[in-house]
Amino acid sequence: MVISDSKRYVYVAIPKTGSQAISHWLCRNYAGRHMFNYHEAHVPDEYSDYTVWTVVRNPYERCFSWWWMVCREPDLKEGNEMWGWSFGKFMHHNIERKYDTRWRDDADKPNFSMTQKRFVDVSKADHFIHYERLKKELEELPFIKTLVWPIPRRNLSTKPKVSFHEYFADDPVAEVIVWEYCSEDFEAFGYERKILTSL
Repeated sequence: MVISDSKRYVYVAIPKTGSQAISHWLCRNYAGRHMFNYHEAHVPDEYSDYTVWTVVRNPYERCFSWWWMVCREPDLKEGNEMWGWSFGKFMHHNIERKYDTRWRDDADKPNFSMTQKRFVDVSKADHFIHYERLKKELEELPFIKTLVWPIPRRNLSTKPKVSFHEYFADDPVAEVIVWEYCSEDFEAFGYERKILTSL
C-alpha cells in the first residue's frame, strides 16, 4: 500500500498487477510512501476520504504470471514446496482461499489468494485501472496533473513471451480453472471470457 497525504491518494497493491513497479514509481514521482504491509488491502478509516485506487489485470494473464512465479521461476525453487506444481494443482489450492482475508499464518503477509474483486471490496477502492490500458487510465486519476512515463519494470521473469491462451492451447481445463477462481473478476472489471478448445 502506498499513501500520499499531499496528493490525497491510497494505492492498494494487488499481487501480479505490476504492483512493485507502480509502488516505486508513485514513491519517486507522486509523493507516495509505503505504509503497512506491501499487499495490505484494509485501508484505515483515517484515509477514507482519499482517492483509493488500484490496478487490475486480465484474469488469464494474472493467473498465468502468478503460477509461473511461484511454481516455475528458477530463483524461487529452493525451499519452495509449491515449486513444480501443475497449473491446476496451484490454482485449486488458491481457489479454496479466494475469499479469505485473514493473513497467512506462516508470514507477515496478507492472503495473496484473494481475487482482485475481493481486494477491491476489502479496500473499498473507488477507482480501478486496467493493466492493459495503464497509461491512458492513469492520466484520468485526479492527483496526476502531468504523467511521468514510462513506469520502469521491477521484476524480470523467465515466463515465456506468450499469452495464457497460447501457452495452454492444448489444455482447455486450464481456462475452466481460471473461470472457477476469477468469475467475479471478469464481471466486475469488464474482461471477456475466452473458452479454450482442444486442438
